[in-house]
Amino acid sequence: MPSMLAILLAQVSWLLAVNDYLYRALNDIAGRSWFLDQFLGLGLTSPLVKASVISACFMFAWMSGSDRAVTASRRKILLITLVSAVFALAGTKMVSKTVFLPRPYVLSERTFHLEGDALVESQRTAFNVPNDPDIEKSVKELRAGDIHENDMISFPSDHAGFFICIATGIFLAFRTAGLIALLWTIFVPLAGKLIFGQHSPIDIVAGAAIGVGVLLSLQLLLGRWGGKILDPIVRWTMNNSAMSAALVFIVLFEVTNTLDDVRQIGRFGKDAVRHVRGS
Repeated sequence: MPSMLAILLAQVSWLLAVNDYLYRALNDIAGRSWFLDQFLGLGLTSPLVKASVISACFMFAWMSGSDRAVTASRRKILLITLVSAVFALAGTKMVSKTVFLPRPYVLSERTFHLEGDALVESQRTAFNVPNDPDIEKSVKELRAGDIHENDMISFPSDHAGFFICIATGIFLAFRTAGLIALLWTIFVPLAGKLIFGQHSPIDIVAGAAIGVGVLLSLQLLLGRWGGKILDPIVRWTMNNSAMSAALVFIVLFEVTNTLDDVRQIGRFGKDAVRHVRGS
């Protein structure tokens, strides 16, 4: 038993060493090119840059098909993908509440942790500050002692789980559009997260694994046993193409904001119920 534990610890140490090496190599890109940093910054903050290509690929797959049967099959896969993305986001949120792991750029500053009863200074993570005003502002606030609650939770990556789930679903429906969506997801928003020190590779991989795992599970379950619910919806979209396209547009518009608006509306609903009950 002790030998098995030693082997497990060695594997974990090896994995963390690879994670740190890859993070340092990627973050080393930051601060070297103003144009690259500005573009990656847009990939993190601008919904147009971050998710419009993914949304366009989704809509392309939704509307395409050599015949009615192919289009219907693709739409069924894409509907399951949208459901999967919601569950994937919920899954990453649930895991993040149980794992305390600050963002890499936070760990670049002086921090402490408990070892027994002693408060010990933690090893600092190297960090190159990119030419991005939002990150520069966050670093200044961090050095002044102002740490945002969201910066204390980085594992797993919500964006990786959410967008990889959607991009993989598009790939299952239509290979070409899905490949474009996957490449854009990896090399724009997720690369920006890594290079800017908001996530480490292990955060991204864990989030992506949750997203793909949820997607494949629901594609298997709903694809086999969800026909009674999904097939009528797909037929309705085929018979009401203009209306269904408008509804999909609304959904994709929200996808670009990673469901932030939906959560705001949900909080409004809770507050409204409390207000009514209180009155």
